[in-house]
Amino acid sequence: MKKIWSYVIAAAVCAVVAVLYMVSTDVFHQTDAVIFYRDMCSAFSIPGLLMALFGGLVFCTNQGALDMLAFGFIKLFDLFKKPSQVKYRTYYDYKESKKGKKGPVASLLIVGLVFIVLSVPFWVMYYQVQK
Repeated sequence: MKKIWSYVIAAAVCAVVAVLYMVSTDVFHQTDAVIFYRDMCSAFSIPGLLMALFGGLVFCTNQGALDMLAFGFIKLFDLFKKPSQVKYRTYYDYKESKKGKKGPVASLLIVGLVFIVLSVPFWVMYYQVQK
């Protein structure tokens, strides 16, 4: 059930961004077909690309690409804490606490790719009408 919710939330976020883009460009009152198809293509491709790129960032984070940077920031903020409040003494302690904590990658990538695929027909229609 948790897996389904990650897809639903990702799709809802993309849909909200798409609708906000459509409203901001006033696509529902557009009379020019070229501008309509261009805006519809953008409305689906922008959230799709953002979601897919965010999924790629989560994938890199899950693989540990940003662990040293995150630990460095934690140690920087630990300089302003009392020694008894410091959570991680060493990088090894930090890595051990991160084991088993992974973000949802598949849902972000799949929803992003679906929105990109949804933008393709509008892109094709845009170039057909433009000629």
